[in-house]
Amino acid sequence: MSSGLSMANVNKIKQMAERHEYNLAVDILDSQNLERSLNPQFLRSCAEIYENVGRPIEARQLYVKAHTMAPVANRIILSIINYYLKRGFVSLAKRYYEEYEANDNGLSGSFSEGQYIMKKAGNAELGTLFDMLYPGFRDELDENWSFELFLVAYLMDKKEDYDILASDYLATFKNGYYCQIIQDILDGNEKADKYFYIYSEEQPDTDPAEENIRKMEEEALKSDYLRRNPVIKDAVITEMVDDVKTGSKFLKHKGKKSKENPEENESAEKTDTSNSVQASSADSEAELKAEEQIDIREPIIKEEDIPINEVVEKGIKSFIRKKFLKKTDEAGVDDKEENEEKKDRKLKKDKKAKKDKKDKDSSAAVSEAEADKPADENVKSSEESAESPETEIKSESEI
Repeated sequence: MSSGLSMANVNKIKQMAERHEYNLAVDILDSQNLERSLNPQFLRSCAEIYENVGRPIEARQLYVKAHTMAPVANRIILSIINYYLKRGFVSLAKRYYEEYEANDNGLSGSFSEGQYIMKKAGNAELGTLFDMLYPGFRDELDENWSFELFLVAYLMDKKEDYDILASDYLATFKNGYYCQIIQDILDGNEKADKYFYIYSEEQPDTDPAEENIRKMEEEALKSDYLRRNPVIKDAVITEMVDDVKTGSKFLKHKGKKSKENPEENESAEKTDTSNSVQASSADSEAELKAEEQIDIREPIIKEEDIPINEVVEKGIKSFIRKKFLKKTDEAGVDDKEENEEKKDRKLKKDKKAKKDKKDKDSSAAVSEAEADKPADENVKSSEESAESPETEIKSESEI
């Protein structure tokens, strides 16, 4: 094995695997360092090559590695299921089929490849397998699955069906890998059983050479199981309602701890704890007082004299008073404060109105005084003018 991985060789290996030229591909494959490959689908192709040239341990190692790299890749899982069923590891194949079903989740549509493979391995009737294949691969031919349909029809001796299938297949895939096999079966040179019955009976998986692979595979399957069935931890109560109510200051102060003065932190914590205890005791005392007030208000009546309906109604009312007295008292205080605020606003409004009225009256009086002033001045000026002729006459007589 070389220390490198050539991209050109990678492409050649993939093309040869698709053409089923496994004996040619394995020579190139042995010269590549597959540890450097990060492509799980390429590793699947390499495992398929080793499987078909009779090197099952190397094939298994690459299959498991590819699945570990891509645990939800169903194409890889199908190859692994086929591989294990051929080797007789039916239990392992069933575990991988569970993975296939979980990953598929109905995406495969009407035909499930994994389901068909498991039914075939379980010796299902040929008619059941034919009904699964015919709707999907009679008209829309697939190189692998249409060949499988031909084999089933041939084994069921459906001559009309397999003759038409063979004709269509040979015309569609002229140089395909299965074309010569179909022709040999039709000519009687090959038996269809050889290509259809490929799965083995249950065999033990105990080869010591594969122990390390089994360990790696077991870890991968455990991870797959936990991914499908995650462990849900039980809910844990981290804080109570009372702790949040009375310890909010403590929590805030706790976030401001000083690394330099741990003694101050301890004293602050003690102070906050004592404050929280005092607050809780104060709340309990207030509740007790409220309960005492309620008990005083209630009339003392013997229970024997009260009908059962009234007892139930009284109990409900008592519970409501005890439960919501504090809230109603607080609401009463709020209403009282609101009424006082309304009174203050009304008084201020009345004072302002009186002041505005007073200012208005004073301004009106001033305007009237100003209106009367010119009339007085005119009278005075007329009187002065009346007196002036006499002065003039007197002055003439004196002359």
